[in-house]
Amino acid sequence: MADLPPLRVLLIEDSADDAGLVLRVLRSLGRELVCEQVADAGAMAAALSGFGPDLIVSDHSMPGFDGRQALALRERLAPEVPFIFVSATLGEDTAVQALHGGASDYVLKDKLQRLPSAVQRALALAHERVQRREAERALRASEERLRSIVETTDEWIWECDADGVTTYSNASVQSILGYRPEELVGHQALMPMHEEDRTQVEARAPEVLAAAGGWRGWTLRWRHKDGTIRWLESHARPIRDDHGQLLGFRGINHDVTERIRQHERIVRMARMHAFLAALGGVTLRAEDVQELFDRTCRVALELGGFAAAWIGMDDGGGRIRLAAWAGSEQRRRVMESMVPIDLGDASAARASLAGRAMLTGAPVYLADVDAAPPDLATRRKLEAMGTRMAVVLPLGPGPWGVLSLYSDAPLALDAEDHALLARVAEEIDVGKEFLDHTKRLTHLAYHRPETGLPNRVAFRERLQSLLEAGAAATAVLGVVGFHDHVSSRGREICEWMLAAVGARILAQLPEQAVFAHLGEHSFSIGLSCPDGVEPVAELVIGLLEQARVDPTVVDGEHVMVTLRAGLAESPAGALAAVLEANAESALAESIRTRQPMVRYDPGFDTRIRHRTSIERDLRRALAEGQFELFYQAKYSVADQRLHGAEALLRWRHPERGLVSPLEFIPVTEDTGMIVDIGRWVREQAMAQALSWRQRGLAGMRVAVNVSAREFSDPGFIEHCSRILEPHCADQVLDLELTESLIMDNIETAIPLLLQLRDFDTRVAIDDFGTGYSSLNYLSRLPVDSLKIDRSFVADIGNTPDAMSLVSYMIQLAHSLGMLVVAEGVEEEDQARLLRLLRCDQMQGYLLGRPMPAAEFERTLLG
Repeated sequence: MADLPPLRVLLIEDSADDAGLVLRVLRSLGRELVCEQVADAGAMAAALSGFGPDLIVSDHSMPGFDGRQALALRERLAPEVPFIFVSATLGEDTAVQALHGGASDYVLKDKLQRLPSAVQRALALAHERVQRREAERALRASEERLRSIVETTDEWIWECDADGVTTYSNASVQSILGYRPEELVGHQALMPMHEEDRTQVEARAPEVLAAAGGWRGWTLRWRHKDGTIRWLESHARPIRDDHGQLLGFRGINHDVTERIRQHERIVRMARMHAFLAALGGVTLRAEDVQELFDRTCRVALELGGFAAAWIGMDDGGGRIRLAAWAGSEQRRRVMESMVPIDLGDASAARASLAGRAMLTGAPVYLADVDAAPPDLATRRKLEAMGTRMAVVLPLGPGPWGVLSLYSDAPLALDAEDHALLARVAEEIDVGKEFLDHTKRLTHLAYHRPETGLPNRVAFRERLQSLLEAGAAATAVLGVVGFHDHVSSRGREICEWMLAAVGARILAQLPEQAVFAHLGEHSFSIGLSCPDGVEPVAELVIGLLEQARVDPTVVDGEHVMVTLRAGLAESPAGALAAVLEANAESALAESIRTRQPMVRYDPGFDTRIRHRTSIERDLRRALAEGQFELFYQAKYSVADQRLHGAEALLRWRHPERGLVSPLEFIPVTEDTGMIVDIGRWVREQAMAQALSWRQRGLAGMRVAVNVSAREFSDPGFIEHCSRILEPHCADQVLDLELTESLIMDNIETAIPLLLQLRDFDTRVAIDDFGTGYSSLNYLSRLPVDSLKIDRSFVADIGNTPDAMSLVSYMIQLAHSLGMLVVAEGVEEEDQARLLRLLRCDQMQGYLLGRPMPAAEFERTLLG
């Protein structure tokens, strides 16, 4: 009691003695009392509003104002306050009337000892009444709130009985499905559901009823009153009676149509982006245009999510023919019945989607076959294929073909879909153009442009096949005095002469012979010789004799062409390159001795002795400081500014002076000395580049060549890391690797190139164009620039093929984000053409010869 607030007692009593007696008894409650005494109606009314009593204790009989009046006033002004009569005389009937009138209790004055317990009971009952009234008021407010939420929410709230009949639906169903609540109540709850999903729900109904646990997140399709489809996410719980018997379900359905559509659109966009991204890889992996088309159709199904795809091409006669297809066999049969499409008959062609696209050059979109235009004659065939949506994209300018994509479901495409599909069509057109160029480039990679004959690469491959089958012989025939012919007649005439000579030789060779145009003015013949080399020797001598006595007709002029030959043979299993080199050594001997033909003799050991001498001297060169670096400038084609230099190794022999790199570099590579020499080159080039940077030449970078032997050395990356990593923030050293070096083992090369890139060094492919396979893998290589081989630059102004080839190399490199450097630029015409072709940088004798660092600084750095 001590923790309770003071008890406020309103005492209605005209006797001060009686009032004091009542208060004395009340103090036995153990609570602090605050008391106000009144004796008339006015004072009581004022006390009820101002004093705010917790308890009213009233005498029953008072002059002018009795207990009944006080009780009535309490009922009117403060009915929640407990009211206890304390009276000397209170009959039983009067007491009962008082209790019925609202009094909490009555106590006779001669039994005041009952008053404390009566007060406690009255206060407790009053407190319970207040709490009950508060609970009832809160319940009414909660029910009103719930009713308001149910009637104003956007969610569809419903109830159904155990038989699935709707017993309640809020008004939100009308905005979701178009039905008024009264149109659903009394009907099966599944009535508006999509037929396929209704079947699914009915199949699961026994399981749901058996579990009697309701469901959550069940997303199903419903039909709007207007026939459109809505996706609703449903949550429900069972309704049970007091005995646990299932009465039905109460649930809430949320309209997730936009979320589903957005998800479908995201999935569609992801598929389209995957389809589009894959097309670049398809182009690079495809060997020819047919494979590009086949792979494109398959990727449209696998990544694009389409049900069928086909590509049609104009066959050159004004008809669309089926070029590639992906889809079921049944669809294929229907599709084949729709082609060819005669574009010459415009009205008939427009009756097909592909014909419309070809004639208009614009995409054709059919969102739903059911809504196809009436003049679409192929509608029934599309339906027979199971097609509900179709897209036909014209391909290329013209166009030259179409890509048709089919889907099993109707689908309205938006502007972003149209843009992605346009890019798909563009990628296919670019891929076809790329492969058309690649086909020509492939031909050039295996054939000499001057004569159209197989080149050295092709010859070695076919010769190696001969050697694997048995013994073979090779003859290399050279045109004597070719450069004199060029000087007197011009290069173009001499190229015609080479073509005529090559055609004449080829015409006299047996069918099984391997024939090639090796170099500028030499041809090679490969033949199996199971019976010895004599038959081949006789054949070659006959060719030489015919050339001697029978002039070659070139542009109407009879030109006497003198040929010399070197002949070599090898047993089965020998290397084609070795056999070819032996024959070329014999040719060199033939030219030197003026003999018509010389057979290779293993006694040709002069070169070996010379090589041994070089190897011996090279082993001392590094230790004695005989090596030095020359620098050749690289200039920007656009602004003709100096952008860097290439460091070139030179050997200053103490007796012979400067030794040609062609003479000693191969020896260093064969012996492995190039590994130590290469480290010295990188360190010296790095030191020189840093020195130039310190002089204020910002951006000056120096490139060094890396040989195959260095690249494969286990310590190569470790050495590069040691010298390059400290300068990652502002790298000064770049590396150049030949195309063949990388392509020999591309899977090993790529990880090493990625490590080099981590040091911020730039990697260039040197001698680009001398290999072939790089075209298939170039996009995978982490390189920064391509250096076009000098042999292509030398011919750029002389033959259209060379010009076309260089142009294509530059375009290919730029499309892959690489810079292009042309090396071996020696003539102003070459530089001019390179500028027109948008080459990035060039180097060569026209711009500056390789020179020592001091001369380089004095001449070019000022």
